[in-house]
Amino acid sequence: MDFRVIVLSLVFWLPSLWVNTTPSLTDLATQVYPYPAQTLEQINNIERQRLPEFDEGLPRLQLALLKCETFVQQGEYEAALNLARMHEARAKAKQLPQATPYFLNCMAAAFMQYGDVRQALPILDKAVLLSREQQQPQSLVNALLLRARIDIDTASYSSALEDLRLATDIYPDTARQATNWITPPKAYIDIAMADLYALRNQTNQAYQLVLRALDQPQVVGKVRLAVTLSLARIAQQNNQIANRDAFILEAKNLLPELGSAVELASSYQQLAELEFARGNYKSAKQLLELALNSFSKHKRTLGELTATRSLAQLALATGEAAKGLALME
Repeated sequence: MDFRVIVLSLVFWLPSLWVNTTPSLTDLATQVYPYPAQTLEQINNIERQRLPEFDEGLPRLQLALLKCETFVQQGEYEAALNLARMHEARAKAKQLPQATPYFLNCMAAAFMQYGDVRQALPILDKAVLLSREQQQPQSLVNALLLRARIDIDTASYSSALEDLRLATDIYPDTARQATNWITPPKAYIDIAMADLYALRNQTNQAYQLVLRALDQPQVVGKVRLAVTLSLARIAQQNNQIANRDAFILEAKNLLPELGSAVELASSYQQLAELEFARGNYKSAKQLLELALNSFSKHKRTLGELTATRSLAQLALATGEAAKGLALME
């Protein structure tokens, strides 16, 4: 074949190959929660290519939102806040009010990770209101879930239950939404509901609810890790020792699925609490020290406080009273 013909063929073939391998916004949205590191890499590739289909209007805002949510998932909270603020303003300027509640959710999620409930809660209240006004069930589900998480942490259990029930009821509507933005996995709602059951000592209901979540399509990667950690905690509370140990082992095997140091530190912290509960103090201490070092390095104050408190509890439990009290201070 003539060399010029080959070159011309490649010129026309390569762009079509790129188009075929570029993930759609829907594909990216399903990957954010289970595989945030890989998703962020794909988003960065799209931005570098300056593809026209993602350059203006709703697609540009959708891509920015997915990037914002990957930042939250990876522990890059300041980057998430900056991106959310910028694109909330852009949505207003472009007169696309349906986009606003999604960026408010991302903003609130970042504030929650900083432990700043006073800023997160009013933002979520606004997101709930705007989601209803703009008929956006996807953003409404996320806002309700995030708000319920705050209510659980602040012992407002009735309010949390109401939000979680509503999120569960409207979840099927998210699949029928005309413009697909992003929806948190149903498993995250189930985990939050199970936490409420467990707080009421309804551990059997909690365990069965999260166990059923294992069969949901989105329960892979980081999401599956969250589910197995939840099941291990409930099994511990329910005195299901064999199940607890099996889920702890699975959780440890899933750690390589995580793509950032902050994600790993958070999982180390949760695993350490489980190791402490089953009397493996040495393992718990090693995990907590790894978590604390990572939180300190990345300036995650809330994580540092949590890990330090757990180390203090561990020291007190092993007879190191002076060390425990010093860590408490």
